[in-house]
Amino acid sequence: MVTTTRSFASAPVMSLLCCIREQLPLNHPDLGLLLYHLQPMLAAIAKHGKNANRVAEFLDELKGQGAAPLR
Repeated sequence: MVTTTRSFASAPVMSLLCCIREQLPLNHPDLGLLLYHLQPMLAAIAKHGKNANRVAEFLDELKGQGAAPLR
């Protein structure tokens, strides 16, 4: 899993977000779980500038679809 995460983390942010968006689960609990795991990874790869804005918009979009971060 770590190797896969690192491989995706090296991809351009927009490409990564497009790949994730295409595979989003339709089930809201699954979407919440995905968000729980994605937030730390995306925060690590997009710390400033346009990438950070794109990631923030993407996460807001997921939250708008009913995904709530798990605590």
